[in-house]
Amino acid sequence: MNYVQEKVVVITGAGSGFGKLTSEKLAKMGARIILADINKEAAESAADGIKSEGGIAEYVVADVSDKEQVEKMVQFAVDTFGRIDVLINNAGTMPMAMFAAKENDIWDKCIDINLKGPIYGITAVMDIMIRQGEGQVVNISSLYGTCTHAGAGVYSATKSGLKMISDALRGETRGKIKVSTIYPSAAATNISSTVLDYSVPSDLYGKHFAEFMERIEKNPESLTNPDMNDPGSMMLSAEAITDAIIYCINQPKGITISDIMVRATNEAMVY
Repeated sequence: MNYVQEKVVVITGAGSGFGKLTSEKLAKMGARIILADINKEAAESAADGIKSEGGIAEYVVADVSDKEQVEKMVQFAVDTFGRIDVLINNAGTMPMAMFAAKENDIWDKCIDINLKGPIYGITAVMDIMIRQGEGQVVNISSLYGTCTHAGAGVYSATKSGLKMISDALRGETRGKIKVSTIYPSAAATNISSTVLDYSVPSDLYGKHFAEFMERIEKNPESLTNPDMNDPGSMMLSAEAITDAIIYCINQPKGITISDIMVRATNEAMVY
């Protein structure tokens, strides 16, 4: 069954990565999409691409760390489609660095985007969804929301915070708003470009990291064609995360998929 048909879905960070891919897949299933991104050109291009394929989509420029911009984003969705069925809090940044680096300004921005952004989104859509009698919030957390290591403290704190926010919202709204949280492990997406100290992921992949990076450099296509004997199976594809998001949304009334952890089979995690 297709329970996505005609739903109005607002996606932050939708101009690239699995935010863009999720928008495209949901549009093909008949959803009406609002693509929100801080990058106007990326959001507009993604929306135009959906329209060219016969889908329904509009874009809005929004910095999720700014409460007023998030509220305007939500109002734009209501003005455009008359309602909001799903909010996907996807926009994020991952500025990994040791505390000794004292990257406080950048970490402040990480907290604003990863933690405050979803809070602003939730408070902006909550009354609308309650009046409708239904709605759904999907928060994109991370495996780092369940564990951490040196250099990942601030990022992990923001992602573990999403778990608490999700559970509290579910309790407060008594089922009127479905709440789902996705926990991907390392993924081949552009969020990795926001890492400040690339020595930090060496703790993630342990002694295999140097070999992993060497093999990726020699065969970059392996990231999009993972196989158990290939280093690509150590990282998730954008499609894997997108499919988990859509699975949460494509459920009938009365069923909530509360938490999904998606892991690459050969991730070689070191705890």
